[in-house]
Formats: sequence, C-alpha cells, structure tokens
Amino acid sequence: MSSVTQLAQFLLKLNPQNSVARLAFYHWVKNLMDLESEFELRMIEQFYEHAMQVPYWQTAHRELGESVQADLIAFAHSHPLNFDLKDLRHVNTWQTIELLNGHDFYQVLKESNSNADPDKSKYVALSGQQILQIQVTAASGIDVAVYSNRVRIDGRLLKPLSPLTRLRYNSTLDLLPGVPQLLQTSHLKWARFQVADGTCHGLLLQGHTFQKTEAFMGRPVNQYPELYYSLKRLERHFIDLNSDPLYQELITMLEKANAMAGSHHPEATRLVEVALQKGQLAIKNIFPNDKLLTLLVTNLEYRITDGQPQRSAPASKPEESCQNLHPLP
Repeated sequence: MSSVTQLAQFLLKLNPQNSVARLAFYHWVKNLMDLESEFELRMIEQFYEHAMQVPYWQTAHRELGESVQADLIAFAHSHPLNFDLKDLRHVNTWQTIELLNGHDFYQVLKESNSNADPDKSKYVALSGQQILQIQVTAASGIDVAVYSNRVRIDGRLLKPLSPLTRLRYNSTLDLLPGVPQLLQTSHLKWARFQVADGTCHGLLLQGHTFQKTEAFMGRPVNQYPELYYSLKRLERHFIDLNSDPLYQELITMLEKANAMAGSHHPEATRLVEVALQKGQLAIKNIFPNDKLLTLLVTNLEYRITDGQPQRSAPASKPEESCQNLHPLP
C-alpha cells in the first residue's frame, strides 16, 4: 500500500506552487502527516476538517475539494490505496456552520464524546469561539484538545471538526515524549512538534497554505518563545501554577524587584525594568487575571513612579508580545 511519503513526492512533481489548493494540500501532507505511515482515508478527512476552520478555505472550499479529488485520482492510477476513493466525500460537498450559542457548542462536543467517563472529562470555554476539552487517560495522564465552534452537518447530526490543538501528557503532566503534538499558537499559526530528553523537534506553520515558518531543531522548548508561551497560556487551565517553573520565576523576580526598587543597588534599575516588562507581558499573554502577578506588577509600577500613574504602552498583538517575552535566565 502507498505511504504518505509517496503522496508527498507525487504532489511535488505536480508543481504545487502553481495552485494554491494543491500547495495547501502538499504542505499539509509534508508538514503535518507522519511521512513514514501508510496513507489512509482519515488523513484526507482531517486535512479537510482543519482547512474548513481557516477563513480562506471556508469561501474557497469548492476549489480545494476539486483540486484534491483530481490529484488523488491521478495518484491512485500508479499507487495502490487501502481504501476506495468513492468512499471519500470531498470538502466541496460539505456543509459547515458556526455555532454562536456557547451552550449548543458545548452540547455538540459532549454528545460526540458520549462514550467517555463524565467524571474524567472537563470542558473550559476559552472564548466564544473555542472550547478546551480535558480528558484523563487510562494511564492517569491527560489528553487536551481545543475545538473551534465550526461544526460539520452530517445528515441529521452536527459533528465537531478536528481539534486545532491536540496535546498528550503523562501522569506527571509532562508532554509525552516521542508523541506528535499539535498546538495552535495564534489565529493562523500551528506548531507540530515532539519532545524527548528535554529537547524539541518540529515545525511552526502559518496561513491557509500551512507553510513552514520556523523549525524546532533540538533545543529545549523554552528556547522557542512562540511555542513555549502558547503552551503556558493553555496549561494554566489544567496545571497548578505553584508547580509551574515559569510562573514561580516571574513571581520571584517581581518580589526581588519590588524589594530593590528605589534602592542604590547598581543592578536595581536593570532588574526593575526587566521584571516590569516580563510581568506586564505575562499578564497580557500568559496569566491574565492572576491576582498575585497583577499585585506585584502594580506595586512595582507604583514604586518606580512615586505613586504617579504610569503611561500605558501601545497595545500590541499577543503573538508579537510573546516574541519579546524571552525565557527567564
């Protein structure tokens, strides 16, 4: 049977740069599928489900479905498949809708997961458009998924599309080593990566063509700011902050900066500036509404301005701010 690698090689020979639909499919196959695995029907469905959560393809789904269908027919002429292409319903025949009512969105997710133990499942509304699902596994780890509120109409049923984030943790709430992880880092960016022996390998993808923008080449996760801080933003919903090293380092730094503010210590000015910047960015992008962090940052602002109101910094996009929030030394 044909492999994912063979499909990627076939698409490359078709000059994917000449077709935006083919280019998106090629990048998905090359960057998000397991190249060593056998090519299966479900992989195409997952591609379609992910694509239909991208605004560009919601309006261009006909082009996408027709392009992929033609390429798969051509591929099957020279490569045996373990499924019948007639069993694949292409995205140009799909109907998807956004569920604007949060309760309806929750009910669709819950019903799609009806076989799970309700005592081992938890749902958290991240926004009006996303819900976080947390499930305890048989090995006492957790599976984490973030779903968008766009669902597929399948006959009389509404079915959630594939999660835009899917993370797997062990019983100590560390990412499972050697397991592919998918994380949406911002609106149109995703990281596909694996961790092992304290290092990270993978790719950062962007836009409606799922193009690679950065490679994770074996350094610790905290050396890749966008990936690391996106993880921390999500993990605060299910990992105790008292055991989070980033949070504890921020608290320690801010406490030290508050104690040194206004002193004549030669390192006081630098420490206060660094601590204040890190604290402000952390509140904005990672730990919003955290009372202790907010208190320490507010006290530090008060100390360095002698009680005068501090001018607000210009607003910045979350992903841009995270790039500036480098790991603590």
